[in-house]
Amino acid sequence: MTSLKTDIAKTEMEETLTKIVKNPTLHNKFLNTISFLEHMGSRKILSTQDIRDMSESLLRHASEEARHAHFFKKMAGKIGQMPETYEWENLLAGYSAFHYFQNLDLMVQRGVEDSQLTNRQFHYRCYQYTSLIIEERAGWLYHIYRDVLANNGNPFSLDGVIAEEEKHLEDAIHSLQNADDDFESRMDFFRKGESDLFLRYYGKLKEKI
Repeated sequence: MTSLKTDIAKTEMEETLTKIVKNPTLHNKFLNTISFLEHMGSRKILSTQDIRDMSESLLRHASEEARHAHFFKKMAGKIGQMPETYEWENLLAGYSAFHYFQNLDLMVQRGVEDSQLTNRQFHYRCYQYTSLIIEERAGWLYHIYRDVLANNGNPFSLDGVIAEEEKHLEDAIHSLQNADDDFESRMDFFRKGESDLFLRYYGKLKEKI
């Protein structure tokens, strides 16, 4: 099984993030965009899972994503004016970020629909794969972003967020490896699709800086 595709060189992402971090207006919007994506993740967990299946782990995951959304929005307020809303003008390539998440979710649904699952099982399996794919991307991005922040003297740390995201990743991998015999082939397919979607968003992001 392959790991997250190396679609963008680490040095290139460092350069892009450094440009953003050095521009308070861009940095403020970038932080609000990350907050927006974390908020979308929390909402999707709560809206797609049957209320009867809301386990402690699901509630914890949803609450941690909501807390991450609050954290990043709060940090945006330390960089510039507090962005009270997620209107497009308060985000950095926000419309493309929204479509990245939505299209990723749709890709996973189509990739899982051939499974012999009940409706509740299907929605849970989609949640697991979507979470896993997004956590891989977040882990890659947040580690680079953390280093860029440190190198530019920014007054906050991503260590707590990264630790929780890594735990979500471990939980999803362990659960899916045991539940889905086609785990490795599905992940290869989903990673390729996620890479294409992220590159599309990244292109729009670079246009803004």
